[in-house]
Parts: sequence; structure tokens; C-alpha cells
Amino acid sequence: MSSSPAYPVAQKMFQWKKLGRVFNPAEIKNSGWMQDFAQAPCSLIFDDFVRVYFSCRPKPDRTGQFVSYSAYVDLNRKNLLEIRGFRPQPVLELGDLGAFDEFGTY
Repeated sequence: MSSSPAYPVAQKMFQWKKLGRVFNPAEIKNSGWMQDFAQAPCSLIFDDFVRVYFSCRPKPDRTGQFVSYSAYVDLNRKNLLEIRGFRPQPVLELGDLGAFDEFGTY
């Protein structure tokens, strides 16, 4: 029996470089739905930009309840600190009362 794996084993998958804060939704003017957090990021790589989807929150309502909206920001693929644009409205609206996404998605 062979001791080598049936598939190649990567020695090093990624070399991460910490960039610091790249995008802050609180800095977006006139956006009541995108106030806090850019959490749970997930990215898609295109030829000349990287689209980063994330969840964000407006301020809590009068009862202290939070909701979460999905959004994205487009970054220059050659300079990830350069913001090319962002989604001006939520990707998905909140669900109906009692629906699984009544308070948004994460």
C-alpha cells in the first residue's frame, strides 16, 4: 500500500497580508440601512475588481431590535484599498413578518 496521498497536498495555500480597515459602512452618507458593521465577508474575484459581499445593520429600532442587510463593495483588484463602488441599496429586502428573513440575512 502506498503511503502517498491520492491527491496533491498544497504546502502553502495562501499568504495573507493584513491591510487594516478597507471599508467602513458608517462612512457612507445618506444610508440609513448601512450604518454599522461589515461582517461575514465573502468575495468574488473578477478580471479587474473584487466584489466583497457582507452583512451590515442600521441602528436598532425603538425596541432595540437589530436587522441585517446584505450589501457589497467593489475593490480594485490591483489595489484592494481602492474602493471602486458599493451597492447603494440592499441586495435583498427584509422578509415578511414571520418569514425566515424577517430580520434580514447574515
